[in-house]
Formats: sequence, C-alpha cells, structure tokens
Amino acid sequence: MSTKRCSTPETDRTPKRPRHPHGDTGESHYTVSPAKNPPEHARNECPGHSSHAKAVEVDEAHHLPNTVTKPNIETWIGRVKGTASSSEGISDKSVTDVAVQTDSTTFPVDILYYFDQQFIYSVPYERLSNRFAKVRRKCNDLHIDLDHAKLASEVGWTKFWRAEAECRELRKLVSETNKELMEARKAIDESTKELQEAREELDESTKELQEAREELDEVIDVKDSAVTDARFWRGKCIDMGGVPDIADHYDDYD
Repeated sequence: MSTKRCSTPETDRTPKRPRHPHGDTGESHYTVSPAKNPPEHARNECPGHSSHAKAVEVDEAHHLPNTVTKPNIETWIGRVKGTASSSEGISDKSVTDVAVQTDSTTFPVDILYYFDQQFIYSVPYERLSNRFAKVRRKCNDLHIDLDHAKLASEVGWTKFWRAEAECRELRKLVSETNKELMEARKAIDESTKELQEAREELDESTKELQEAREELDEVIDVKDSAVTDARFWRGKCIDMGGVPDIADHYDDYD
C-alpha cells in the first residue's frame, strides 16, 4: 500500500526516513535501479499546490530497516543531482521529495527523486556497488603499496643507521690515524733536527781534522828540514876535524 497526501503547511514536513542498516559505515547494500517516469497521480495529486507538490510512496509492508541515515539519502541526492544537471539540463533547485520503494521479493530498492516536479533517474545500485568494489580494491592496493613502502622505508632507514654507525667508526679510526700521523710527523721533525745537528757536528769535526792534518803536515815539513840541516852540519863538522864529544862540554851529561 502507498500513502498519498497533499502538501499543506500543516502536513508539509519532511517524512522521517528509515535509517540504513549500515548507516554507521556509510555503505549501501541495496540495489538502486533506473527509475521510470513517475505516476501521473503523484504529479497531479493536489492541483491547488502544483508548484509545491510532493509525492512519497513508501511500502509499509516491506519498509526499510530504521538504520538508513539522512546523510546517505542526501549524498545520493547530491550525486544524482549533479548527474542530472550535467546530462539533462535540470535546474539547480532543492529536491522537493524522496520516495523510497522496497520489495523484499524482487529486491531491488528503487530510490525515486522528484526534482522540481521533474523525476530524476536514480543510479543503479549494481553500478554503485561495482564502483565501490573498485574503489575498495584500489584502497586495498594502496594499503598494500603503503605497507611495502613502509617496509622498504624501514629497510632503508636500517641501512642508513647502520651506515651511519660504520661512518662514525671510520671517523673515529681516521681521527686516531691522524693523531698517530701527527705524532709520527713530529717525531720525523725531531729526527730531522737531530740529523741536521749531527751533520753540523760532523762538518765541524771534518774541519778540525783538516786543520789537524795541515798542522801535521807542517810538523813533518819542519822535521824533514831539521833532519836535512842536521846532516849538513854533521858533514861540516866531520870536514873540520871530527865531531866534539858532548860529554866534554857538559859535566852533568849522562
């Protein structure tokens, strides 16, 4: 059975819409099929209020559960409104009424929209369900990719921190090596300084040795000259009658 009413100030109130069974999750499990032209009695129900007429057809025997939320209906209305405005050129005005029909045997649920006394076709639920399934699969793929990215990021960060630790060890080793190198350079400088001093001492010793050789040569020359003179005077003495005895001239000569 369907109920009909005229749009009057007393009765012109938005009917309480049944809540969707999955209203908390925002998902719909009802099939929305393309609606046909609305019945003529729904348009001409109240001739005196043709500009503000509303037609609501609700199956009382097989009504929807009380979990369908108003935001879901308004969301569907907005989607259909955008589709109709772009494809059929319907003016952007407020939706005057929403008619929900249910059938527990055939199931689908046709959600009929009356937009300024012009019927807007509904989007099939099968299409919405397929679209939702595609979106959910894409979301799952994105979650999988995100997990892979997180895993790769963790592996990358692990390698980074490991490399950072190795770099710190290498820096420490390089610092110690530089310290040892500085000490070795300091020791080399000291050794070079000592070697230079030793060379200077060697040069001085060589110079002294050269002077000693020169003095020795002079002494040898003097000796040779003295020997030559002694031989000369001895020969002179022999020629003069012999060489006098030294003991005769010196009493204390032993």
